[in-house]
Amino acid sequence: MTIEINFDDMNWMALCPELAILLTAFCLLLAGLNKTLDNNAYLSKASLAGVVIALLSSIALWILAPTPGNGGDPDIFSHALFNDRFSQFFNIIILIMSLFAIAGSFRYPEPEHQNKAEYFSLLLLAVAGMMFLAKSGNMITAFVSLEIFSVALYILCGFSSKHGTGTEQPGDSSKLP
Repeated sequence: MTIEINFDDMNWMALCPELAILLTAFCLLLAGLNKTLDNNAYLSKASLAGVVIALLSSIALWILAPTPGNGGDPDIFSHALFNDRFSQFFNIIILIMSLFAIAGSFRYPEPEHQNKAEYFSLLLLAVAGMMFLAKSGNMITAFVSLEIFSVALYILCGFSSKHGTGTEQPGDSSKLP
């Protein structure tokens, strides 16, 4: 049994918005290691910049997306993902919603919290999972993207504005406000 990989339909430019979001999320994690960059102003502005870059590339991909009229094939990566106007439309909607989420969480992690970079990178990972879910072409891709999206949201649900200074211990529940 031989397995042949179809290299003809690997359109990496169609994944530019998702890759921009993932690259921004990983760079934010690295920026969190630097104490001068680990503040809400820098992290939220960097997150917004990554989302704006992804939004502009999604709009460009929506304009250039293959349609039945221009004879293009929307299947990419051996039918694992779709690159059509439908998926790009939902990517644009998801990215606009993430702009509001990032702008709304500008002051959420308090200055004494030690998990500010993780908060913004988890927010972007949830966005990337949603974007891959909009482009998924089979059940395996849909499942993996749903897991990326849901695990990031599960962790974000554990964030609290009253907790997260990094100095809590398991027995400190009576000392928390």
